[in-house]
Amino acid sequence: MFIERRPQLVLLDALMPVMDGFEAARRIKALAGEALVPIIFLTSLNEEEAFTPSGDMHVLLGDFTGHGLPAAVGAMPLAEVFYGMTAKGYGLAETLREMNAKLKRILPVDMFCCALLLSLSFQRGTVEVWDGGMPDGYRLSAEGEVLGMLCSHHLPLGVLAPEQFDDATQVLPLAVGERLFLLSDGVVDTGDAQERLFGVDRLRDVLADNRNPDLLFDEVMQALAVFGGQSRDDISLCDIRMSAPEELAPQPVVYSDSGRSSPLDWSLRKFTGSGLAAGACTVS
Repeated sequence: MFIERRPQLVLLDALMPVMDGFEAARRIKALAGEALVPIIFLTSLNEEEAFTPSGDMHVLLGDFTGHGLPAAVGAMPLAEVFYGMTAKGYGLAETLREMNAKLKRILPVDMFCCALLLSLSFQRGTVEVWDGGMPDGYRLSAEGEVLGMLCSHHLPLGVLAPEQFDDATQVLPLAVGERLFLLSDGVVDTGDAQERLFGVDRLRDVLADNRNPDLLFDEVMQALAVFGGQSRDDISLCDIRMSAPEELAPQPVVYSDSGRSSPLDWSLRKFTGSGLAAGACTVS
């Protein structure tokens, strides 16, 4: 189609049924030759998960500054580094350093990415955590009791130069059946007509009242609706349950030269636009 139409601008989604956006962009670039054909990615991705060759699961929840197209463009190179280095078996420290260096290099000075990166080991029953600027996450028992917090100890990705970046992580126990509840600041920062925020206390009330984990997302969104607030930012929710190793289905191998992980040349200039996205994921 590109050869027949020769468009002056191409819009792609990262996730498409026949060929993903990364591979399509690579082929279009090859077909275009020396001609300049701008490619814009539009996607609803807010949270990602991928598996290492050893079977550990990496989860990334990110929140870029801004809304709409600028944030979507910034998400694409971040997702490529995340998928590519996870597929090659790199740990969180190396992946974080590469993501931070890439965002620091390509993003304008007023853009950065708050991020929470996890590595779950089902064999060891542990979770490794790095949190840079995201709201506190919650470690929950199988019954929903709050067992602990995942607090931010770092600046967001893309703020610090590589030599200043801190890749220190925490390793916490996570028993079978225990869960991690993660969220973006669009939840707690939702404000009503009197400029009151939904806040952490109301969120913890929802967590305490929840009796069915499958309904937790619905109950959070219902509580926001009852509060009558207007979301000021994107809303993302993620609920991850630790499973026993024997419960897990074999994961397909994502090769490092596949369309989801190969490097692309990226640059970012000035964009304008606005938008609001909501996302949720459940992983077990």
